[in-house]
Amino acid sequence: TNGILSPEKVSFLARHKFLVTISMDGLKEIMDLQRPMRNGNSSFEAVMKTINQLEDYGVDFSIRVTVTPFSLPKLYEFVEYIRANTTCQYIYIEPVCSVGRALDNNISDSDIAKEFILQYKQIINSCNNSGLHVGYSGCRLDGLRSSFCGGYGHNSLNFCVSTEGLVSSCYEILDVNDTRANIFIYGKYNTLSGSFDINLEKLIFLCNLTVEKMQRCRDCFAKWNCGGDCIAKIALGGLNHILNDSPNYRCYINREIAKIELLSFLKLGYK
Repeated sequence: TNGILSPEKVSFLARHKFLVTISMDGLKEIMDLQRPMRNGNSSFEAVMKTINQLEDYGVDFSIRVTVTPFSLPKLYEFVEYIRANTTCQYIYIEPVCSVGRALDNNISDSDIAKEFILQYKQIINSCNNSGLHVGYSGCRLDGLRSSFCGGYGHNSLNFCVSTEGLVSSCYEILDVNDTRANIFIYGKYNTLSGSFDINLEKLIFLCNLTVEKMQRCRDCFAKWNCGGDCIAKIALGGLNHILNDSPNYRCYINREIAKIELLSFLKLGYK
């Protein structure tokens, strides 16, 4: 959720024991720039009010940060603010992807890679043993994985249905006009039969796609932690970028953060 929730909705989430993730990109200046209200007003106070209400109910919540060139210089300050002023235990930091509003506003994703890694390292070192856990989706050390998520792979393929009845393995791709639709959308609801028509060829392709099939991952030490990464982002360059393309800027981020995380685990004495 973007955190713009009425007290009634917060109460509903609490009663039904939801785990809540709030999209929040920074302090007031950054939130007003990247996530303003529809009328252009500030959203920061409203999101903090929701966080306080979730805390009052004892709801488990995490924060998901989209990092842009604008927010990157203030990222450390924001994480410190969250640690000092909330009971949040998990904060997930993700570099912006050049799609949607980022693409419309000419925001580049590859330009921030090196500074993103430096900031992440500083934040990890600061948050160790503090009660606030920092995460990045391209490096997860909780087990080995052959796919990044349910968007592909044989473990558990997503079944996401759009309001138009389209079936996709990725909840980010639910529009036939998306350049990636031909890869991820594998079915549609048939109003006449009352059932779903599934393209078995696409379904089988998605189920069989794993990190072992991706040439760019072949010699990467971190491939079992990212599982081949988010192919919705990689697919922006076409199907070839998924299967055969050379490592990209996200591969660089994934490997460098894997090193940071592994060293952090060793320093903390984990085995």
